[in-house]
Amino acid sequence: ADRTKPCTFFCGGARNHAHFLDLMDAAFILTVDVQTLTRRLSNRGSDEFGGHASERDIVLHLHATEVDMPESGVRIDATRPVAEVADAILGLCGLPPVCLPR
Repeated sequence: ADRTKPCTFFCGGARNHAHFLDLMDAAFILTVDVQTLTRRLSNRGSDEFGGHASERDIVLHLHATEVDMPESGVRIDATRPVAEVADAILGLCGLPPVCLPR
């Protein structure tokens, strides 16, 4: 409801998104292929979710089934470098890029 800033971003996944997604102006769903996801999970430390085999199995199952995935939202290819993904989202919000050279 705060309109004093051009955008406010909430990052992360929430399995209860159905309870609050309608309060957002937009939702961006970051997507990756299973190979990218598997590689990124294998690089996580044991102190990060997905760093253990049992957690990776959960993540890969959710990825494959898209259980709890919002039905609406703009899908963003997140296999690209983080700076490209961030600037793509900013562009969709009508804001100039800040991560990549112009």
